[in-house]
Amino acid sequence: MKWAAGLLALAAVLASPRTGTAQESGYSMAVRGVSVQSALEEWAELTGVSLVYSSDVVAGRRTVCRLDAANAEELLRCIVDGAGLDFYRLSSGTYVVIRDPAATPAYGTITGRVLDAVTGEPIPLARVELTGSERRILADGGGSFVLPRMLPGAHQLTVSGFGYAPRSLPIRIGAAESVLREVRLDPEVIQLGAVVVDGLRAPGPRSASSPLAGPGDVMPSSIEGSAALRSSVGLARRPLFAELSLQGGAPGEHVVRLDGAPVYDPVALGRSRSAFSPLALRRIRLSKAGFSVKDGSYASGLVDVEHAVSDATGPGGVGAFADPWSSSVGVSLPLLAFGGEGSMMFSGRRSNWDVFREPALDQAIRDWNRVDPVLMGSLLGDAGATGALLPYTFHGHGADVGFSDVHGALRLSFPGFRSVNASFYRGTNRFGSELFASGTAPGSSLLDRLVVVGESYDWSNLMAQAGADWLVGSRASMAVRSWYSEHELVHDYAMADGSEVGYDPLTSDVSSVETALRARLDARPPTGEGNRIEEIGATLQADFVASPSHVLSGGVEAIRMSSRAHLDNDLVASVATHVDSWRLAGFVSDEWRLPGNLTLEGGLRVTSVGGGGTFAEPRLSLQIDGESGALGTWSARAAGGVYRQFVEQFDLTNVGPSALVPSVRFWVPSDGSVEPSRSRHLAFEFVATPATEWEVRAEAYHKSLTELPSLDFGVLTSRRGGDVSIVDQSEFIASAEGEAYGAGARVGWSRGRAKVEGGYDWSVSERTFPSRFDGARQPAPWSEPHRWRVLGRVPVVGGWAVDTESTVVRGRSWALRRAYYDFLAFHDQVGLPAIGVPGEDLLPTLYRVDAGVSWLGRVGEAPAEFRFEVLNVQSRQVLDYSLAADPTETSGFRRVPRFLPGRSYLISMRIAL
Repeated sequence: MKWAAGLLALAAVLASPRTGTAQESGYSMAVRGVSVQSALEEWAELTGVSLVYSSDVVAGRRTVCRLDAANAEELLRCIVDGAGLDFYRLSSGTYVVIRDPAATPAYGTITGRVLDAVTGEPIPLARVELTGSERRILADGGGSFVLPRMLPGAHQLTVSGFGYAPRSLPIRIGAAESVLREVRLDPEVIQLGAVVVDGLRAPGPRSASSPLAGPGDVMPSSIEGSAALRSSVGLARRPLFAELSLQGGAPGEHVVRLDGAPVYDPVALGRSRSAFSPLALRRIRLSKAGFSVKDGSYASGLVDVEHAVSDATGPGGVGAFADPWSSSVGVSLPLLAFGGEGSMMFSGRRSNWDVFREPALDQAIRDWNRVDPVLMGSLLGDAGATGALLPYTFHGHGADVGFSDVHGALRLSFPGFRSVNASFYRGTNRFGSELFASGTAPGSSLLDRLVVVGESYDWSNLMAQAGADWLVGSRASMAVRSWYSEHELVHDYAMADGSEVGYDPLTSDVSSVETALRARLDARPPTGEGNRIEEIGATLQADFVASPSHVLSGGVEAIRMSSRAHLDNDLVASVATHVDSWRLAGFVSDEWRLPGNLTLEGGLRVTSVGGGGTFAEPRLSLQIDGESGALGTWSARAAGGVYRQFVEQFDLTNVGPSALVPSVRFWVPSDGSVEPSRSRHLAFEFVATPATEWEVRAEAYHKSLTELPSLDFGVLTSRRGGDVSIVDQSEFIASAEGEAYGAGARVGWSRGRAKVEGGYDWSVSERTFPSRFDGARQPAPWSEPHRWRVLGRVPVVGGWAVDTESTVVRGRSWALRRAYYDFLAFHDQVGLPAIGVPGEDLLPTLYRVDAGVSWLGRVGEAPAEFRFEVLNVQSRQVLDYSLAADPTETSGFRRVPRFLPGRSYLISMRIAL
């Protein structure tokens, strides 16, 4: 990564101070009986050197000074000596005037919190600047900040936050005084969705209409809603499925936390559903390669989601949202209790499938819910005996899609910057399909085979957490939090063949056979997969501002894990893993702000796993902030370190011949027989704002995946069925390795609601797959090597705007259904196709265009939004291929494409009463 080092060196040069030094000679001054303040102002204007003093120090004092051809420091010495004062020089080059040589400045401290003026919510990472000096800091995740070692006297603070109007406020601080100040910023947009916080921010004041991030709906049911997440560099949304791939990681490999507690979501159905109600969420934060030890142990990345709840009493309100897939309602109420004030929030959502089946999704399910003849031949083991793999026609189809969730949260704030919070979430989901199909030999009119296939997914999530944070003195803060998280999944798959009920193509009545097959299917004991995982944990974190340039952080964490997972579907070996263990972790972090606008942060995280050893994760980052004529304000950051993960995700490919969902996802903590995931990150970020309306962002990353626990399909397919037995994970999980690297850039412009953005991502993700492909690395199935994206919004009149978004993805591999590569490669049955190497089997370029119109305004006093959109304008985009027997082809098979859901028309409305 020599190029990264070169860019950092260049940034350091650009960031170097441009003021004159105090050693330049040739200054002359002659003053007699003038006020010290006037003399100091003249000195600062003459020399161009930064100077700080308190009005209390110079009040009523006069000076006498005469010097010729002196340097700036000699001249300043002459002025202060004549008034009985003294000075000292800071490492930044700024001179500070004090009362006399024996007087030590009686420093004060300013402690504050930055809040949303409307909702009262904390504003994380708000920027606090001391006007007229180089001192600037970022508030923490709870909006709190500390400015220690403040000289007594009057000061001016400028506070700004993304999406908020900057505010300047005067503060007077006395000798050794601690001042507590609450700063409320006015939002500059009507906020109807979650704010996405992604990576580095340029150090200067920010526009609320920043082009590359901002208001967005985590449930991507609209163009603007999905744009806030998809504009992130290195973030790809998997076709059809509402899953994010973070910088080359597998979909879902990053961890999703809601208010700090993990939430596992195994199946997503395109834009029809997401894990959470959109009205319940306030902020989404992405942690990509190079994140801090404070964020935890995760090998790929992290998505933190926060509930929308305020810690200030407000008028309350009601919000509603509806689209063809779901309906949501949210209620916010003021809360006064135990001497504190705040608010509480409740939100609920349910699917509309039983009322209205969105046509594009319904048709896609019908198109996908077909029997794959190759997988059926493999399953029955008679592909060669039939002489041909029968093509199937479906006669009956049914699908059931349902989901609901409920959220609740409260926050109370108390005098002295103390607050408590609590929240819960419960989500239930179901997805099922049933298919009655017949197989007919080419040229025959007989229904040679009848089958009924049923499949269902049922899963639920439960999360509850409570926490508190408070100040300790004027320089330290503490936060404590406890949580409980639960996830349970049951996947059932069953098939009944006509031969089981005596079907004869010449004499049997089809409707009678169908009835008998359905009855047999209902009576058959369920087989499939199951996963239940419970986590209960607590964490304590402390931050201490040792000096204006030095912040120490530390924390401890204790987690109790209980997990049960089993595979029992008659298609793979029947195995189970049970884990009950403790995990203890601690971290320390040291952040230094160095001369030249440099910030260095080093940290170490140590984790002990019951029965699994102790693991250390050192991490380091360096950030440079600067300003130049061409780039405006800019920041660059390089970071890296070691990253572990102690709860592993596994995807078991669904080999069912009519499977709609390509894999079943489950999570288990390590039982000690397999080493936990380990990766090494190296990341570089750069962001610049050449002007208020422009932003340029670039990122590059490299992840070396040195330990990657993966399902060994060679072991799992070597035997089928049998009694379920509890085994060590090492018996069916093997260690893989690989790497992911890439780079991307975004350029955006916005003014008000007008917006234009363009970007490109280059990504390489390669891994080994145990027992397959001769141990050679292959591109990951989710890899999207080249992705281009352009979006635009053009305001028209009266709150109306036209939105467009276009995406092009090229270089996808694994062209066949995943089950072909994961299962058929191990079967040498007569009549089945030969399966090649997935990395050499490319899919056609994917094009997607969405377009729509939107209205944003108010209905009476209530903010409201209305949208009409056409999604996937081009339609007929290939997701992957199945195979069908065709004697006219050289290979004996032809490819049958499976398409993404076609063009759909969407009307959605949102109102906040």
